[in-house]
Amino acid sequence: VGCGPALEIASRYPIRGVSLVSPFMSVKEMARGFVGSLADIVSQRYDNMDMIKKVRCPVLLVHGKKDTLVPLAHGEAIFQ
Repeated sequence: VGCGPALEIASRYPIRGVSLVSPFMSVKEMARGFVGSLADIVSQRYDNMDMIKKVRCPVLLVHGKKDTLVPLAHGEAIFQ
C-alpha cells in the first residue's frame, strides 16, 4: 500500500501504527514539481498534509535525501 492509501486508512480507523516511505504532501503538489502551475487543474487526491493531522497511532517515516521522485521537502512537511 502506498503512502496515500496508508494515511487514508490510518486517519479513519484505529490501527496500531503506520509506516510511510517517501511520503508526498498531495498528488497536486507532486504534479506541481513536474508541471508547475498547470498542477492547479489536477484534482486534489490523497491530501496527506490533511490526513496526517487525523492519525492517532505511531508513525514511522522514512525518506532518503537523494530521492529523485519525491522531494525530501515533502517528507519533512509530513513530519512537521
